Amino acid sequence: MQDFNCNNPAKMHYKELADRVNYFKTSKEGEIDMTDIIEAYAENKVAKAVHQSNVEVAKNLLAEGMSEEFIVRITKLSLEEVRALAEKQRTRCP
Repeated sequence: MQDFNCNNPAKMHYKELADRVNYFKTSKEGEIDMTDIIEAYAENKVAKAVHQSNVEVAKNLLAEGMSEEFIVRITKLSLEEVRALAEKQRTRCP
């Protein structure tokens, strides 16, 4: 556990971990790799947030009685996903 809290690769006990940390902290290639990893992570988070927002819009539109096809056009969700949301709403409402 000490190695995971250590900022200095030279003070780490496990050579493999120290070498990898050193690569990311000191080499240009490591910096580029880490930047790519962080950007991919951020893009994934944004995509998930946009999708969740579209799901909420779809739920609201379904509640207002809009057609599934209209909701697909507006939200860019798949027809299957919109139909699944509609089915969930139908089973919840008395």
